[in-house]
Amino acid sequence: MVGVLKRIFNFKFTKKKIVLFICFSFLIILSYIPLFHNLSGPSIFRFDEVYYATNSVETTLNNNFIVLTENDTVSNYNTKPPFVIWTQSFLMRIIGINEWSVRLPSAFAAFIIVIALFFFSVKLFQSKIMGFAAALVFLTSDGFITWHVERTGDLDAMLSMWLFLYCIVFIKFLITEDENYKSLFYQMAFLVIMAFLSKSIGGFMMLPGIIICALISRKRKKILSNPHLYYSVLLTITICSLYYILREALAPGFLKLVWGSEVLRFNQNVMPWHEHPFLWFIDRFIHETYKPYIFIIPFAIILGLVYPDKRIKLTVLFLTICILTYLFLISYPIDKCEWYDAPLYSYFALLVGILFYCIYQYLKMITRKKRIIAELLITLIIILSFILPYLSMYNKIEKFGKNYDINDYESIYAKKLTDEKYKINYTVFYKPTQLANPYQVNFYRKANKYNNGIIINIYDTLSQIKINDTLMVCQIDKKDSLNKYFQTEIIDNWNDCSLLVVKKSRGK
Repeated sequence: MVGVLKRIFNFKFTKKKIVLFICFSFLIILSYIPLFHNLSGPSIFRFDEVYYATNSVETTLNNNFIVLTENDTVSNYNTKPPFVIWTQSFLMRIIGINEWSVRLPSAFAAFIIVIALFFFSVKLFQSKIMGFAAALVFLTSDGFITWHVERTGDLDAMLSMWLFLYCIVFIKFLITEDENYKSLFYQMAFLVIMAFLSKSIGGFMMLPGIIICALISRKRKKILSNPHLYYSVLLTITICSLYYILREALAPGFLKLVWGSEVLRFNQNVMPWHEHPFLWFIDRFIHETYKPYIFIIPFAIILGLVYPDKRIKLTVLFLTICILTYLFLISYPIDKCEWYDAPLYSYFALLVGILFYCIYQYLKMITRKKRIIAELLITLIIILSFILPYLSMYNKIEKFGKNYDINDYESIYAKKLTDEKYKINYTVFYKPTQLANPYQVNFYRKANKYNNGIIINIYDTLSQIKINDTLMVCQIDKKDSLNKYFQTEIIDNWNDCSLLVVKKSRGK
C-alpha cells in the first residue's frame, strides 16, 4: 500500500505520458460505437442468446450457480461451465434483468481485448501506433462485432478474451528476458481455467499453438525442466475436472451430454445444418467477415518475419503459429458454426498493427529519422485506412436490431412495451412458431416481474380469454379468431402487433 501511494504522489506528467494518455482516451471514445452503442436495441435473440439469458435469469432467481436451469428444470441445451452466466446474473442483480445485463459481459470482454492490444504494443514495443492501429482493426472487424459474439450475450467474446490474454502473456514471456517462470505458469493456469469456465474445452484450443511456440523457443529447456510447469498443469486439470465431477454429481447425465455435444463433434456430424467444407472459414474471411483486412494479413506476416527486430520476428512467428493451429482445429470438424472463428480476430488485428509499426519505422528511415514527419505521415495513413471501415461499422450498428423477424414479434413487442414504460399486466395470446419463442417471451415475463412487478401471462386458446383481459396479439390468425368472438379496444399498435383490451363477447 505504501509503495502504491508513493507511486501515485510521485507521478510526473511527462510529454510521453501525456501523449499516451491522449491516445488511450481517444481509443476509449472510438470503442464506444462498435462495442456499446445500441447494444440493448434488439430484443433477446433466438440462438443462442436466449438460452444463456434464460440460464442467467433463473440463476438470479434461484441462486443455483452450478446446475444451470431452463423453466426450473436442468438445462440440456447449455452444457458449458457457468462463468459467463455468473457475470450476467451479477449484473442482473445490480441493473435489473434486461438486454444490458445479458450483453455487457461480451462488450466488456471485447473492450479488454482492445486495452490488451494497445498496452501489449506500448509495453513491449513502445509503440502507440502499433497498439492504436491494432485496436482500430479489431473494432472494425465484422466477424467479431456481430451477433453471437460481441453484440449479444453469448459465450464467444468472453472466450476470445481469455484465449488472447493467455497467448500474449506467453508470447511476451518467450520474446523477452523475463525469467520468472513460476509467475508465468500460474498466470497461465489462471487464464486457461477462466477460458475453460467460459466455454469448456474451447478454452484449451489455443494451447496446441502455445506448446509449439514453447518447443521452438530458446527457453524450451528451462520451461520443460521447471517443476512449476507440471504443478500448474496439474492444478488446471484438477480444477477443470472437479467442475465436471461436481456438475455430474449434482445432475447425473451431464457428462453424457458433454460427450455428445462437445467431444463427438470433432469427428462426427452431430449438427448436419452446420456442415461446411474444410476451407469454409477462409472463404468467409475473404467474402464476408474480414474484408479488406484479410488481404493485408499475408503482407503483415511476410514483412514481420523479415523485419530486422528479432522481437517483431518472433511475435509474428508465434502469432502465426497460434492462428494456424486454431484455424485447423475449427476447420477439421465437419460441423462449423459462424462464431467459431471469433478468437482469431484479435490475433489478426495485432498482425496488422505490427504492419503499421513496420511502415512507420520505414517512414522514419525515408525521412532521415525526422520523427515528426514520419508521425504525421503514419497518422494520415491510419486516418485514411480506417475512416471508411469505422463509418461502415457505425452504419452496421445503427441498423442492428432494426431488421425484425416475424417469428420474434412477441418478444420484440414485449421489449417495446417495457421500453415505453407500460405499467400494466397483460397476456400474450399466441402459439409459438419456433422452438426458442417461449424462452424469448419468458425472458420478458420474468424481467417485468423482477424489475417492475408486472405480471405477463400466456394464453394459446380462446377459452382462456375473459372480459377485461389486456392482450398482446401479433399473429394474424389469432387476431382474426379473437375479433370473431370478442369486441376489443386497441391501446397500442406496432407492425402486426396490438395491445388491446377485451370489452365484450360478440355472442357467437
